[in-house]
Amino acid sequence: MKKNYVVLTRKENDLHELNAKFPNIDWIEFPLIEFEYQKIRPEILDQINDDFDWIIFTSQNGVKSFFEQSDLSKDKKIACVGPKTANIVENYGYKVEFLPSVSTSFCLAQEIPISSSENACYIGGNLSNATSINVLKSKAHKFLQIEVYKTIQKLHNIDEWEGLFENKIDVISFCSPSAVDSYIDQISSIKLNIPGEIHYSALGTTTFLTIQNYTHSAPIIGDKHTFDSMIVKIVQTLQHDS
Repeated sequence: MKKNYVVLTRKENDLHELNAKFPNIDWIEFPLIEFEYQKIRPEILDQINDDFDWIIFTSQNGVKSFFEQSDLSKDKKIACVGPKTANIVENYGYKVEFLPSVSTSFCLAQEIPISSSENACYIGGNLSNATSINVLKSKAHKFLQIEVYKTIQKLHNIDEWEGLFENKIDVISFCSPSAVDSYIDQISSIKLNIPGEIHYSALGTTTFLTIQNYTHSAPIIGDKHTFDSMIVKIVQTLQHDS
């Protein structure tokens, strides 16, 4: 049976699980972004514990960076963008109060039940969604945004890129617009010719639109805004092509 090749441009994938579930696919890790955790000043941590009712996380990196540096009062209401982010919060020993119906920061901002008398602290990275932030600001009595990590490009040299495409790549998957930007910047810089028959896949509509803008093609997208849903749709597309 034909072997398919799918590139995962995020870090920390469970390759053992993917290989077990989908043995006819060769999953290739080739991360295009990485994260630098930012130090949180002690006075900011004190302010969060003293003055804020809601703590909002829209990424797993935000959770890890925050809790690796600090403890949080147990009386805080915690909101998370999706179940995987919530699982990490719970692994640190905290209860998650709220999850949105769709795992996007904008849906979280629209649905979170913050009262006009409550204060909310948003903990995220340097590429946080401005529209979501503005919605949260409009709801809370007092709002604080804390940047606890920075997204940067993970650069690969030309040998690494050419080695990647020695395989007959079927799909390149992206979990964020910043990963798409990194991909386009790097292949443009080294003037690498990409085979035209490659599929692209997106986790979420913002990433979908970013890929579409660059490639003028419709990427594969899952039924839900989750990594697992994107993977299922990739597998279904490859089976259909076969």
